[in-house]
Amino acid sequence: MNISGLKRLQKIAEAIIPKQIQYQIFNIGLLARSIRYQGNTYICPVCSTQLNSWLNEDEDESRSHKRFCPRCLSKPRNRLLWVLATEVVAFEPGDRILHIAPGWGLRHNFRKISEITYHTNDNERYATYDASSFDDFYFHIEEVQEGLKTYDYVYCSHVLEHIDDHAALRSIHNLLDSGGTAIFQVPVNDSAADTVEFDNVPVGKHRRQYGRDFPERVRQAGFSVQKADELYSIEPEDREQYGLPRCGSTSNAYIVTKK
Repeated sequence: MNISGLKRLQKIAEAIIPKQIQYQIFNIGLLARSIRYQGNTYICPVCSTQLNSWLNEDEDESRSHKRFCPRCLSKPRNRLLWVLATEVVAFEPGDRILHIAPGWGLRHNFRKISEITYHTNDNERYATYDASSFDDFYFHIEEVQEGLKTYDYVYCSHVLEHIDDHAALRSIHNLLDSGGTAIFQVPVNDSAADTVEFDNVPVGKHRRQYGRDFPERVRQAGFSVQKADELYSIEPEDREQYGLPRCGSTSNAYIVTKK
């Protein structure tokens, strides 16, 4: 069954099956499908499944960012976030984490880590088949009140380009405790100096194309910023084996710290 088929099946199931049972059925379905992809060529760092190929791997090379793990549905950018969160800015027992709009595989596997407090959030208007039923909170990340200081880490991947990013950055700053860290992933046009804002954008679509000024936008919200590539070097063969974004990918990652 392809991704579109899974979406249709999920919508039908949501109407008649309790959410916790939906979750279990979905997990079993992914496990059963992943069996035929098992091998020794690749390893998904999120779910540790060994694979002979990714979903969509045989498509046009320009769509390499769509290489899903058949077991946990992680994309390259999801797998990069897992590596950054667990190896580069590794959390400690007792840390509190908020994950904004997580993919199914990330949510499922982070929740296995009993030593941390892991919460997820999505805006219901944008929720999709892999995030609609199983999050802890549903609120607009642009509308968080000041002074909460609730979390040690916030993970936010490919969300800011869809929403009021100035408001969202202020909210994330409010949610983080003093010295807290966030991981941001956004599509950046490295050939453009400045961000371009789009007019009359439908809900859920990109409201802007970030340029090289993205770090400065984040600094203005009260963060220090480092590009993940400056903190963590990944060998080309490891990128390939773990299905991570290739060098020069538009899926840029940034490690930011609340001042």
